[in-house]
Amino acid sequence: MTGKAIGIDLGTTNCCVAYYSKGLKVIEHGPSVYLPSVVTYSSKDRVHIGLDALDKSVENPKTTISNSKRFIGLCKDDPAVIKDSKFIPYEIVNQDGKVAFKLEFDNDNDTKIVCPVTVASILLSKIKTNAENFFKQPVESAVITVPAYFNNMQREATKLAAETAGLRVLSIINEPTAAAIAYGIETDFDNDLEKIDHLSNPKKGKNILVFDLGGGTFDVSIVNVLNDDYKVLATEGDSHLGGSDFDNRIFQYFTEEIKLHHDIDVSQDRFLKFRLLRACEEAKKNLSAFHKATISVHGITNQSQYKSTITRRQFESSCNDLFEKTQNTIKNAIKLANLTNEDIDFIVLVGGSSMIPYFNNMILNLLPHSKICKDVDPGHAVAFGAAWLAAVYSDDIEGNVSKIKFSDVTPLSLGIEVIFGEFLKIIEKNTAIPISITKMVTTCKDFQTVINFKVFQGERITSKDNYLLGQFLFDRIPAKLKGKVIIEVTFSIDENGILTVKAHEKSTRKQAHINISNSHDISPEKVLQIQAEAEAAIKQDHDAKELMKAKNDFSNFLYNKQHTYKNLKLTGAQEINARIRAASKNILSQDITINDIKREEVSLKNLIFSLEDLII
Repeated sequence: MTGKAIGIDLGTTNCCVAYYSKGLKVIEHGPSVYLPSVVTYSSKDRVHIGLDALDKSVENPKTTISNSKRFIGLCKDDPAVIKDSKFIPYEIVNQDGKVAFKLEFDNDNDTKIVCPVTVASILLSKIKTNAENFFKQPVESAVITVPAYFNNMQREATKLAAETAGLRVLSIINEPTAAAIAYGIETDFDNDLEKIDHLSNPKKGKNILVFDLGGGTFDVSIVNVLNDDYKVLATEGDSHLGGSDFDNRIFQYFTEEIKLHHDIDVSQDRFLKFRLLRACEEAKKNLSAFHKATISVHGITNQSQYKSTITRRQFESSCNDLFEKTQNTIKNAIKLANLTNEDIDFIVLVGGSSMIPYFNNMILNLLPHSKICKDVDPGHAVAFGAAWLAAVYSDDIEGNVSKIKFSDVTPLSLGIEVIFGEFLKIIEKNTAIPISITKMVTTCKDFQTVINFKVFQGERITSKDNYLLGQFLFDRIPAKLKGKVIIEVTFSIDENGILTVKAHEKSTRKQAHINISNSHDISPEKVLQIQAEAEAAIKQDHDAKELMKAKNDFSNFLYNKQHTYKNLKLTGAQEINARIRAASKNILSQDITINDIKREEVSLKNLIFSLEDLII
């Protein structure tokens, strides 16, 4: 393979790029190892990137795009988009079914439509150029990381952005998994285990909790490491809890102070708001090292400079609810992994905001038997893991290096709609991927030649309560009696998290499939919403399951009796056939209850028994 391969942490607020050369190292972008994930248009045809974009953003707040990763691959009416659109200075529009940004230029009254994939591609092009300048040779391929809760469409959109930038994507890998790999490479887990009072069973490997608090998302993953095998046991997260939320608490603190002492509402002025937010971001970083931070912002008050101070205690007090959210997420992730707090051996902190001192104390109080790993800079860990894989995939590591194996998990169950709207799970939630599972289904009517396969994602019993990912028609099915045609349905998720669904009928060799990445997908926020709704509807789903069973049992009874009496010429047979047809139609009603089914079944059985007495 020609050209260098790199690892890219394509972050919400910053990008970090790394490579392997006798060790893991980061690539600098001018004066910093981070490239801000910001693009500013000073005119319709002039774009500024990274630090340059931040400098130009003061003059061009309405045409500065930041946090675009939150929108990539999503539809305009997605709940996450509706929520986040309140915090950006430009309009969200629809472009080919997906989100795009409408930028308005004050100078010439012109507009420009820019989609998140374009923004990501611009950033990746800049990364590629910077890396090539650093290596003095072409950079052709990369491993790129995404949040654990990124869906199929968001992963495909990220891949498209990279390919548009001229990068061949070796793999799309989840950020927590990349971080765990980085620490696995840089940390001697086996040696460190000997220093911990609580020891894992060495035959079962080490359990690592990855605490990933990025600029816009928060993920907790439990990763089991056995030799070079990395297996994600569970992932839990909040797609809209990140470092920016902590910045906003500092912003609120100073906004209220300015309003109280100067009677100025900074939140109503785009320019002042932007300047104050930039100062608050720096204050948060300073509070990680010092017990107080001072900000100084020009133009807010009548004085030349607004200057004020916030203490670490004041900051922590304003973030109590956010800290509680992170702690609950940790508890839920451990529970999903079927582990206890004592089973966690190591804690890996990832993301700039994970360096907030409160988290160190909170985690150690919650998991006193565990050790916090500090061998890798939290801001570099994700890029380091990606860089290691990039080097392995491109055979760019000297010596005898064992191939790392890793598997992530799918956050929600996947399946199809079957008779009476029941949701048949094919791949269960928290199943390790890549995975391929096949289940057999059959026709539900005599001489049925077409099936509309609807693919859903969720945890509810009925398909209508889950999220439709896509559908496809499977036609030219052999015209046979109900249940006589067997169709194999295969769900496959590849190493990049892309789902493909195939249907295959053996006797005719008929096949059909759908790649779900091309359908309207589900946002990370929707994933968490679906999980919460499923937990809240346990009783409702139990009742729905009982109703489905009653419908299926009664339907089979009706089908068997229909074939028994449809050709009989005896008195009463016509009445029974008419009742069977009516019952078969009524059972499809959404309003039918178990009691309705039981009454109809008893009545019909009595009628049938009376006829059978006459036959005897």
